[in-house]
Formats: sequence, structure tokens, C-alpha cells
Amino acid sequence: GNRIEMGGILACCAGQALCCAGSLCCSLLCKPCSAAGVAAKNFSKIGYTVFQLFWIVASLVVMFNADHLQWMATKAMLDCPPEMDLTDSLCFGTSLLLRMSFALLLFHTLVFVLILGRNEAVAAFHDGCWGFKVLLLGAIYVGSFWLPNHFFIVGYLKVSKYASTFFLIYQALLMLVVAYKVNDQ
Repeated sequence: GNRIEMGGILACCAGQALCCAGSLCCSLLCKPCSAAGVAAKNFSKIGYTVFQLFWIVASLVVMFNADHLQWMATKAMLDCPPEMDLTDSLCFGTSLLLRMSFALLLFHTLVFVLILGRNEAVAAFHDGCWGFKVLLLGAIYVGSFWLPNHFFIVGYLKVSKYASTFFLIYQALLMLVVAYKVNDQ
């Protein structure tokens, strides 16, 4: 009885401490932005940029160190299609990178669907909740380990290749539109 109550109290205190630490980190990251004259409404844009860069760098580090991480690979993660002609280490590294790309795709799609609601709760989630977002993306990434390698290396790789080409063309067109609008003013 007393141990459970004490554990609950300690867990509550630890949760509050983590919440305060997360808030402190956000405040420390936003302070230089405020000093540089960045409006508070743009803090979430900076947050998403840092968030994205963190996960991309983490993915590249994991991919290039895949040979040291093979001990944690499941059989499904080393099962590459024969036409790819990859060693186990290269297959595993490619698999890890594609799984992070897939996790980021799912995460950003989920955030996009959530912000379609356009209310105060959605705005609070979009601008904050960074600890939850990190945990959510980590959970999606770990959850992707139970999907077969064939899905990522054959299916997702081909779809993402064509979708990213379309996305880059779309971004280039948007940049042209913005350039024309700025030039007209």
C-alpha cells in the first residue's frame, strides 16, 4: 500500500520535473529568437525545423553506424529483396533510414490532419507539446520495426521517390510564385 502511494507521488514529481525541464529548454531555445527579433508566432516554425534536423541527423548517424547496431536487428530487418543486392549491414542501414522517413511521413501527416481543426486546442498542440511529439515520433519509429523490410525497400522507396519528385517541383513552383509577387511589389 505505502510503496504504491510513494511510487505514485515520485512518478508525479518526476513528471512535473520533466515538464519543467521541457519548458525550460523551450524557453532557452526561444530566447535567442526573441533577441533576434523573430516574432513569437514563428517559434513553432523554428521548432519544427530543429525537430526535423534532429531526426534527420539521428537517422544518418544510425544509418552509417548500422554495422555496429546489427546485434539488435530482427530477421525481417535483414531480409533484403535479392534484386537490391545489398550486404546485411547496408540492408539494415537503408532499412533504418527508410523507417525514419516513413515515421516522419506519418507524423507530419497526423499533425496536418490535426491542424485542419483550427481551434485553440489544436493551436496549443501545434505550437507546443514538443515532449509528446518526440515520444510520438519515437513510438512510430520503433513500431515500424515490426513491419517487413520488403514494405520499405520495395514499396515505400519507390512511392517516396516519385512523391518527392512531385513535391520538389511543387516547391519550385511556389518559390517562383513568391518571387513574382515580391518583384511586383
